[in-house]
Amino acid sequence: MKLVLDKQITPDQDNGIQTLLAQDGCVTCRITDAGQQVIGIVKKGTRKPEDYREEPGVAQVLPVSTAHKLVSREFKTESTRVTINNVVVGGDRIVVIAGPCAVESLDQAMTIAKQVKRYGAVLFRGGAYKPRSSPYSFQGLEKEGLKILAKVREETGLGVVTEMTSPSQAPLMEKYVDAVQIGARNMQNFELLKCAGKMRKPVVLKEDWPPLSKSGSCRLNTLLPVATPILSCASGASAPLNRIPVTPWTCPPSRCSGSSPTCPLSSTPAMPPGSGKRSAPWPEPR
Repeated sequence: MKLVLDKQITPDQDNGIQTLLAQDGCVTCRITDAGQQVIGIVKKGTRKPEDYREEPGVAQVLPVSTAHKLVSREFKTESTRVTINNVVVGGDRIVVIAGPCAVESLDQAMTIAKQVKRYGAVLFRGGAYKPRSSPYSFQGLEKEGLKILAKVREETGLGVVTEMTSPSQAPLMEKYVDAVQIGARNMQNFELLKCAGKMRKPVVLKEDWPPLSKSGSCRLNTLLPVATPILSCASGASAPLNRIPVTPWTCPPSRCSGSSPTCPLSSTPAMPPGSGKRSAPWPEPR
């Protein structure tokens, strides 16, 4: 359930509600929705909804019946806007995030960054840590790759996004990048999701099929109890058409299509304002 607070609530009334929730052992998440303060009760205590209706400062007590409570329209009616390095995702513009699958050198990353910025990209993505099926494949430049991303941001002004594959990488991510991505391979790694949720960075959560489903939305909830800004990334080109959560979403046309000529068509589902597109360009694809 959620408590919609009175617009004229006093600090003493607010503190009284918070104390009552803490004493009852509730886990809560506080947001502003449609100009009103809302307290979402993620984990209930022993008190019943009617016990809160009589509390001074509480305007309404409303049920939230969905399993994906914190990202449902029942909990938050307004769409969320996420800011990454002064770029707002979820607003009135389409945001393009582009960059190489893996950061291989400063020259490679800088060349691609300047090219994608020239063609309208406002955020740069590149992998410093690369989870691979084969242990003999290139695993990424790791910390050196993060330093390269920071240099790209310094020279081009583009905010940088990269994948985090282990909780141990969190301190480096905090230092070098503007947003972290959780890849499709790790979308069920709940310890990693919890770690990302505690960071002071926006999180791009990549989903394999079925994208933006009930289970996928529940994974978003793992990140939200500490009010982490989230973007949903749907791997299927048709995914955003069935939008469940209130979080902004992105669509990766280069992954959906696998070839550059079909990227424009694959981008079509991600065209409504408030969405984003992620692409993996290469300066010399042949």
